[in-house]
Amino acid sequence: MKYFAGIDVGNTGGIAVLDEYSELVAYTRMPIIKVGKKHEVDVFKVTDFLGKIPYGNCDELAITIEDVHAMPHQGVTSMFNFGKGYGLLLGLLQSMDFAVRRVSPRRWQKELLLPKTDKDDNTKARANRTVLMAYPDLDKYLKVKRNQGVADAILIATFGLQEYQMTFQ
Repeated sequence: MKYFAGIDVGNTGGIAVLDEYSELVAYTRMPIIKVGKKHEVDVFKVTDFLGKIPYGNCDELAITIEDVHAMPHQGVTSMFNFGKGYGLLLGLLQSMDFAVRRVSPRRWQKELLLPKTDKDDNTKARANRTVLMAYPDLDKYLKVKRNQGVADAILIATFGLQEYQMTFQ
């Protein structure tokens, strides 16, 4: 069986794993660790989470990670730390010999998010609504603000699964 992981990068991101039938088999907020006064991605916990796969008979885990970059009007230090976390994740995934596909936020959001309901409707709210249509049991979990990166991770995993299906079927 094939599994598809989605990774929403950043300290408020998440990781989600779907099977080839779109069943959500695992998810977590991005594991972070305090280093001095700052927080960083906890690569040991990410390794542990991903290392629990295969679930049963797993032939492959394909990972889709959000391809992030610096944005205008964001602080230099925060962007450096964000990029550092992204680099840590990419290095970790390569060292674990996973197939990694990168996707821009704009691309997966355009293909998967529900349309805006009003002018103040942000992408996080739209991601939550989109995910809850497929996984209504996550309602209480996604209402907690710090868990909202998991909704993005689920959609990124969904994007990876759909790309695979279009390529090989």
